[in-house]
Amino acid sequence: MSLPGSASERGCPSSGNHERPALKRSYGILVRQFRKYLLPTLVTTAALSLNEFADSMLVSNLLGSQAMAVVNLGYPVMLLMTAIETLCGSGGSTCYALLLGERKGEEAGKVLFLSLAAALLAGLALMAAGMLFPDRLRGFCAGTRRS
Repeated sequence: MSLPGSASERGCPSSGNHERPALKRSYGILVRQFRKYLLPTLVTTAALSLNEFADSMLVSNLLGSQAMAVVNLGYPVMLLMTAIETLCGSGGSTCYALLLGERKGEEAGKVLFLSLAAALLAGLALMAAGMLFPDRLRGFCAGTRRS
């Protein structure tokens, strides 16, 4: 009989009948950690949304409706940057934690470096796209075609 997560199930050659005994999991630690980070995550998300709202209101009141439209047109770009940041941060930290849990510190360090490098390169690519193609980016955000 093969246990979940056993060497034979992972495709590793088995060394005889020496299977690991099944470990009993305790979800109490997981639930405590989830609760510990839930509120800060919600507050951060709410603060980002409130920031966009406050920017729109201040610009609208001080500079007018056309300036407010420009601020709101930049919102998709901010969402794209946030999505890339979340992808690199969440994915990289998950892989990093899994490798550390398996006591593979050197591989974990490589994953951390790669996720940071990917985020940096994505940010540089977005910056370059914004600087090289401002008219196309403006047309994309406004929903109009520019040639």
